[in-house]
This record gives sequence, structure tokens and C-alpha cells, in this order.
Amino acid sequence: MNKALIATLGFDADLILRRIRFGRGYLKIKCISLRVDEQSFKRVETAYSTIKFIAEKLGMASELRSFSLTRGLIRSIIEEIENEAAYSEVEILLSGGPRLLVIATFIATLLIDPLFIDRVTIIVEGEGFEGEIRAPASWLKKIIELSGDEIEILNYVAGVERVKPSDLVRDLRIPKATAYKKLRKLAKHNILREEDNVFTVSEHLLSILY
Repeated sequence: MNKALIATLGFDADLILRRIRFGRGYLKIKCISLRVDEQSFKRVETAYSTIKFIAEKLGMASELRSFSLTRGLIRSIIEEIENEAAYSEVEILLSGGPRLLVIATFIATLLIDPLFIDRVTIIVEGEGFEGEIRAPASWLKKIIELSGDEIEILNYVAGVERVKPSDLVRDLRIPKATAYKKLRKLAKHNILREEDNVFTVSEHLLSILY
């Protein structure tokens, strides 16, 4: 499947340039920005012109999409993500721009059609230092949708590393039937891993949250 990058863009293109220069396999780069006023947007366009030049040199298509500060902002970003995810695996790079744009993009990613969400990954990189956090959007959505009891169980499992249902009954005072049900639900969503009735936090989630 094709691979596309959608990146939030402000006045600084460095994080986006760093990402595309190291051969990530993208066929398309889509930058999204806020058009707050014409003077500041010219600086965004200047940053994008550099991205476009490098992208073309690397054989990548590129596009700049700008949005006004309206009630339809999140819906507009959802549409941009879904348009790309219909044909490609998509990485969402929260790389710059106003905080409002970054948060709106994060929210939009979690609200896209379930048909596409497994194709989307959210990425945040360090500014001025190496390091990144990357998380599949589908995982983040599952974490956000956990109930209070399920979060308590997840934190408990992470703290003791290996858990049997009887441990929850003893330490969290959870009924046995509920303990089984909650643990198996978390395992079904790939939040926990089950082996021989012993549950552990999945390795990928462990690297993100703990």
C-alpha cells in the first residue's frame, strides 16, 4: 500500500524536512496549516516552498492545505485524513503550527471513519533532539474509550507485569467473572497480551505508555 505523510505546518519546516530526507517511503506529503492572517500565512507558504522543493527532488508529491478558524475546522481535517487513508497508509506528524491546529488534528485523527483508522499512525518528534513517540490511532482511541475500571486494571497489570484473574480478585476486589471479562476484553483489543491465562501489557503499548 502507498504511504503518505500529513504534517501540521507553522513557520518552521525543520521537523518535516528531517522526516522526509531520511527515506521514509512516502509518495505524498500533505501539509496542513491555519490561515490566521495574510502576513503570517506568507511565512507558512515560505516554509512550505522549501518542503515542496525537497519533496520534488526526492520524487514525492506535495500539497499545502490551509484552513480558516471556523467551527468546521475539525471536520475539514477529518476529510483530509480520510481522503489519504482511502488509498494509503498515513502518518500524522504533529510537527508545528499553532497549538490549536495540532490539537484539532489530533482530535480529528481519533474521529475518522473506523474503516480507515487502522491505516493511520500519529507521530510526535523531539525538537532539537532525536526521539519520537508513535502510536497507531486505533490504539489511542481504544485507550481513550476505556472505562475507569479498565484503566485501573491496565495500570495494575503494568505495575506487576504478569497477572492472573485471581490477582484482580484478591488485590482490586473485583468479582471473578468481571475480572475475566475485563482482562479478555483488553486482550481482544491488543492492549494486553494473554498466554496460558496470564496477562501482560502488550509490548507496543508498553513502549508508548510506560
